[in-house]
Amino acid sequence: TNLATYSYYIVYAFVLTGVRISGTVIGNNNLGEWVYLMTDLLLGVGMVWTMTLSGPTKKLAPYRPTASLLGWRTILACAVPIVCSYLCQIIAYAILWSSKNADWYYYVNTLDLNIQAKDWTKKGDNYDSAVQVFVLLVILVTHCYTASYGGAFRCNILRNWSLNIFYLAFTALSFALLWVDPCDLSCVYR
Repeated sequence: TNLATYSYYIVYAFVLTGVRISGTVIGNNNLGEWVYLMTDLLLGVGMVWTMTLSGPTKKLAPYRPTASLLGWRTILACAVPIVCSYLCQIIAYAILWSSKNADWYYYVNTLDLNIQAKDWTKKGDNYDSAVQVFVLLVILVTHCYTASYGGAFRCNILRNWSLNIFYLAFTALSFALLWVDPCDLSCVYR
């Protein structure tokens, strides 16, 4: 349980940093304030708390779980979602920037718009930031869920109803933000 939550925060740090750096390099973009609130509070506190609710199995496993922060299982548990996140972001940008989307996609560099520093949230009003938000949410929520699996050491993940509710709700929200027409919900998350 502790290593699952530890791996979430490591993945969160690398994925958020990658999203922020790529957004800054691509067009001085930023994410909306509600994205930060959701990833820091709802995911970083709420969903991580539900990760700890998967109890142990009734029968001990024939081998011990890892307790090493730098063991190969822990490093892989962190490295795989980070690499997947970067690959998903590259693929999502390639799809967004493809010539098939030239009729509706318009590249925006917020430096050209002269947005003042106090209006930093307006730097999230573009398609590039929407791609970043989608990749960020899907990767973080999926990592929370898969890190809670626990293998032979923890109860079946389907018994952790609170984690399943969080996972379904955040996955539904992520895809709703992707597919809905412009409305109050999609505008809040920019």
